[in-house]
Amino acid sequence: MNSERFMLETERIREIAASPEVGEAYDRYFRNAASFLLMLEEERRFVTSPEEEERPLSVWEEKNHALYSDVLPENYKKSYADPAFAVAAFGEDYGRFFSTLLFELRSAIPFAYDPEEASEERFMQRLELFLEVHSAFSMAHRENTVPPIHALHRILYRYLYDCMMDETLYEVGRSLAGVPEIAGHILSEGD
Repeated sequence: MNSERFMLETERIREIAASPEVGEAYDRYFRNAASFLLMLEEERRFVTSPEEEERPLSVWEEKNHALYSDVLPENYKKSYADPAFAVAAFGEDYGRFFSTLLFELRSAIPFAYDPEEASEERFMQRLELFLEVHSAFSMAHRENTVPPIHALHRILYRYLYDCMMDETLYEVGRSLAGVPEIAGHILSEGD
């Protein structure tokens, strides 16, 4: 993992969590999303710490609950993960966009538990997507406006297009071979 790049990204996300500066209507969304991404980063460090295996099950359960708390039945109707809630908060176009963005950010959860370099890169790609969208809102806020929805769609499209090949190769490789160690074993032990 490019540690300097990652360090800069997480530091900026910490700043956003503390003070989103995108306008009152969007502050809560960006603060919540930034806090979620920081929780994932904390989870990555937690999983790779030497004491990880010694922690009681209750600690793991607590962390798991925190990662999924906004999509639990009792919270879902007031979560930006619920497209209906997001649309009610931001209108049809922006609400759908924000719900989609949160879906993509939440897709980083498995990467917090996978030490492979490919997973680390995929995690950082989602951080960068969030930062790019935040930057669009922050710049627009300075001009007392919001970014046009087509500009946000273009950001998401470029992200998906740029990541598509990596995502496809990674997922096909894992589905064909299971985990990389198994793939190496198959190749080295095969006839």
